[in-house]
Amino acid sequence: MEQYKEEDDDRSFTITTGQNFSERHVVKRIPPGKAYRTLGVFVAATGQQETQKEILQGKSRDWSIKMKYSNLTGEEKLLSYQRQLLMRLQYPLSCTLLTRKQLAQVQVPSLREAINALGLNSTFPRSVLYGDARYQGLEM
Repeated sequence: MEQYKEEDDDRSFTITTGQNFSERHVVKRIPPGKAYRTLGVFVAATGQQETQKEILQGKSRDWSIKMKYSNLTGEEKLLSYQRQLLMRLQYPLSCTLLTRKQLAQVQVPSLREAINALGLNSTFPRSVLYGDARYQGLEM
């Protein structure tokens, strides 16, 4: 893969929109290696995924801290995990190229708190944790 040259120079320019030529908008140049947010996903022209991984880890960590110090019951924490956090983590995944290892790292803090909310040990078998209810799984 060809390496992109990172430049720190400020090559921004201004444009006008519509018929109003007096109102000018500044368009900043973003280096190819810097990720920026587009429709909820952080992308970079070089294809680097580290920024997106860090954003997802931050969401997982923040949720974990909030649940740790909340007054919610275990059932309410699990509902929050399934309906709020997982949806926030899953949304950008269709546009990313994160590996299974990276995704596991993203989920570590929140999964630990969700397992504790169920009253289970952190070493509880993942196959049962993620398994279908038809097979006595917990469907996490």
